[in-house]
Amino acid sequence: MARWRRRLSQGKKSPLDYRPKVPERLRWVFDGFVFLSRRRARAGFGMGPISVVEIRAYLDLHGVTDRRAAEGFAALVARMDDALLDWMESHG
Repeated sequence: MARWRRRLSQGKKSPLDYRPKVPERLRWVFDGFVFLSRRRARAGFGMGPISVVEIRAYLDLHGVTDRRAAEGFAALVARMDDALLDWMESHG
């Protein structure tokens, strides 16, 4: 976190500067990703990926019982997480 604060103080962009415009129908997925991302485990050399267990717990917490919705949410969160981790690695 300190590294990102330093980058911002130097006028460099953060991942939030690249925040996409999210269609309203997918807002719940993006909000879930942001929630999970802020609570992710920290690995020894930076951020670790959001785990399937954390995704499942989030869905349970929010009462998502429809299998298709849960699978879609998990797939989208995993893709967004991969993109964020790739971005962090290339801009770190």
